[in-house]
Amino acid sequence: MNNTDPAKMRETAANIFIDLLSPEDNLGIISFSTDVVEVQPMINVGQATKAAIKGNLTGQLEGGGDTDYLKAFQKANEQLSSITDPNIKKVIVFVTDGSPDPDPARTAEPGFMDTYMNSFWDTIRSIGNNGYPVYSVAFGSIDMSVLDRIAVETQGQSKVFSSPADVAMEFFTIINQLKNRNVFLNENTSLVGARDLDFIMDKYVSQATFVLANTTGPIDLSLIPPDGVQDNGKVIVERSANYTLVTLNQEETELSGAWKIRVSGTTELALLGAKDMFLKIWIDTPITNIQHPINDPLVVKATLTGALSDNMQVEGIVLVNGVQALKPLTMTKEGENTYIGEFLDTGTEGNYQVVIQVVDEEQIIANTSSTVHVKVLPTLTSDISFVNEGFRLGESRIVTSTLQMGTVNLKESADLKLEFFNLVASYSGGVEKVFSLFDNGLPENSDVKAQDGRFSTNITFDTEGAIKLALKARGLYKNEIFILEKEVGTSSVFPPGKVDVSISSDRILALKNQKIPLDLTLKSSSNFPEVIQLIIPETYGLLDVSKILINAMETKTVRVNFTPAADFSLSDFEIPVSFKAESSYTTVLSNASAYPVKITTNFMRFISSVVRRLPVVVQLLSVLVILASGVIALGLVFYNSRFRPATYVTGKLMFTVHKDNPEDYLVSGKVDLKLKDFKKDHIVITLNPAKESVADVYIKGSKYSYDIILEKRYEKSRFKFIDGYKSVKKRPGEAVYIRTTEPGILLVNQSIYTNMELVGDVIFNSAEYLFKYESAGTHPAKDPDAKDILEGRM
Repeated sequence: MNNTDPAKMRETAANIFIDLLSPEDNLGIISFSTDVVEVQPMINVGQATKAAIKGNLTGQLEGGGDTDYLKAFQKANEQLSSITDPNIKKVIVFVTDGSPDPDPARTAEPGFMDTYMNSFWDTIRSIGNNGYPVYSVAFGSIDMSVLDRIAVETQGQSKVFSSPADVAMEFFTIINQLKNRNVFLNENTSLVGARDLDFIMDKYVSQATFVLANTTGPIDLSLIPPDGVQDNGKVIVERSANYTLVTLNQEETELSGAWKIRVSGTTELALLGAKDMFLKIWIDTPITNIQHPINDPLVVKATLTGALSDNMQVEGIVLVNGVQALKPLTMTKEGENTYIGEFLDTGTEGNYQVVIQVVDEEQIIANTSSTVHVKVLPTLTSDISFVNEGFRLGESRIVTSTLQMGTVNLKESADLKLEFFNLVASYSGGVEKVFSLFDNGLPENSDVKAQDGRFSTNITFDTEGAIKLALKARGLYKNEIFILEKEVGTSSVFPPGKVDVSISSDRILALKNQKIPLDLTLKSSSNFPEVIQLIIPETYGLLDVSKILINAMETKTVRVNFTPAADFSLSDFEIPVSFKAESSYTTVLSNASAYPVKITTNFMRFISSVVRRLPVVVQLLSVLVILASGVIALGLVFYNSRFRPATYVTGKLMFTVHKDNPEDYLVSGKVDLKLKDFKKDHIVITLNPAKESVADVYIKGSKYSYDIILEKRYEKSRFKFIDGYKSVKKRPGEAVYIRTTEPGILLVNQSIYTNMELVGDVIFNSAEYLFKYESAGTHPAKDPDAKDILEGRM
């Protein structure tokens, strides 16, 4: 830069720009004169204080030397290209006070400046192709033609200013556009005395920014926070003679509430205020400042960062030359955070401002805008279609596109001079590939006919991942520069598919002169539907189905029928089979190349089928046996733990010699029998000495020889395990019965029985003995006054 900046406007402009940034922004600063100096490498503003960054600039931006635009823009292009985060919006803010002049000693040299400017415009075109808009801010006496063309080439802006206050307001406007800030204050007023500016910091606001430009007198300014709110260093006021910058930044809600800016003085005052929102919406297309053909529908695509609440809506409006269009712009949600709209009424030349807003009831939470210049220009069209499943890696497509005026395909002529006409493929991960479109009729360009207005190229999809295709054209139409860009669509590129085919290795038993069934299983690992061809030599016979469709990632089993040739007479042979995908990019793998076949009879086929299935039958029977064994074993566990114990004769039986019996038998004293200890459902008490060894109890010395039998009576099944399962729900009855064999009797209360149920406690006589039966579990505690009825009868 030449020494044309005695007021240090360059450093002032840089400081203003830094003060207006937010902590999430990234900033790099390049100084240029004879040489280029990277004053501030690319850094996140939140990683260093603004004061520290501004300190690095002190004395670094002083004028002197030459004005080498080329080196400055080459360095800026390099610096931005090093950032690979696709979510970062990249722009260049160019501050200058001079025209391109790399070497004053050679300026008048023939061809020097032409060569220099050609290289410079190549760099600018590269910056434009990279999508980096250039915002030029100039001051002093400067020829704006170069800066204006830079703006056209990169879809940026260019303006010239004479005071720091004007620069502050312009930077405020530029940053608002780049960051989608909500402008809530834009006013010019005559200040006399004091005035309060009221504003709200709420949960939606991350930063509020103000510029107050006082052009005719000084001002005093103070901030009045809400009750209980401390600024904690997050409220910054930068004062200058002709302007004041105010920023309030909060991470959550620490600054929320009703604020006042109190300003006093006597001056003409410009007031600007904007808010950065946590929730933001960005317009992806159309790119701001782009040119757009008249009568061509304007497709709008916006992306939301953050989540909408139930009350929020995304709305769109279009201003045509400053007047809101009557036809609305309806935005429809597509995908998680994308909104699409189309504005059809583009029949008027001029500036179209597209405004997208996020509205919570009547409050605007976030907004964004993009201005498009609609004029008489050719329209971009293309014949490429985006199939739902995407493209295959390595696949090639011929793409034909046109520049149309109405329905006429334009060809290069005196009216249309093309600098380039490209198809741009942008892959995920930042990879971008450019394919030039030609209308020269050359086969290597896949163009059929020269000068027919149909431009062609061959694109190969050689990178995996998401892909966006766009048409870009730049040139002169009727001696006026035009830059056109149109998104063709988005899709994905997938790796080549693979299909595995399995055929049975078992010999097929077939009947002579009948169709032979061939079973095969296909498993696809392809992202595309695939058609698999089955190929068998015609000399062997014919298939009823020769093509099989399998969907993406599908596994399926199919049966096709093979009819042997009429003259085929072999009884044992193999049917050779091969498989091929219709897509040359898909691999088909098979576990075998032939079906073994044996011609047989119905009977032999049946026998073979049985033998073949025998291992399966044996396995099935083994499983059934194991299951049955488990069922029986569990039933026996229930039988032994629940059913069998419930069948035991329980209770207590006491007996002694009847006292009135005159004879002295060999029974001495009273005998107690705990019946449960026998663990039997049938207890035999015998008086017969011949049965002493087989009876449970032998009463010695009786003159009788019959048996007294105590038993449980219950129903039982044929199988013990069944009784075990039944006992889970209901156990056998608790009743105990007593009976005698002939000629025995039971004398109970002067009544004679040979068979009876023992209920509760029962006293009875039989033979020479007195018996007492006490049932189990029904006896109260012994009464101390009670008397044993057998006591004294011994």
